Amino acid sequence: MEIRRDEIDARVLGLVEELNRFPGVETFASCGGHRHIHSHESKGRVGQVRYPDFYVSFMIDPSPEAGWSLRLISWATFEASAAAKVRYGAVVIMWSPTPQPSDPPRFDLYGKIDVGLVVKMLERAREDHLKTARPDC
Repeated sequence: MEIRRDEIDARVLGLVEELNRFPGVETFASCGGHRHIHSHESKGRVGQVRYPDFYVSFMIDPSPEAGWSLRLISWATFEASAAAKVRYGAVVIMWSPTPQPSDPPRFDLYGKIDVGLVVKMLERAREDHLKTARPDC
């Protein structure tokens, strides 16, 4: 998948790139956070969150590798929250409904901490665990 870097908020670009490195994962929406989100100028803007929040939406294909990728992404978000010394909710993954039942499963990764820390934990999960812990497909 080609990432259109000019269409992605700079704050989450590394996160988008790292998520797309996981087998079976493809991002499709993101926001790095905006300071003006609740002003009268922002009315009608869909898909934006208030700074310091951020999100990246992604889908996974129905392969065993993609399922394993989702487990590693979940683990990395937990580790990022722990590293930020926040017990719960610093980074969360939520299932997102799909337009059609046959569409690939979709998820939203939301965060309130340093995006670089999330990227670091995702890199660690992918590099340290994906190579050795991935089930035979």
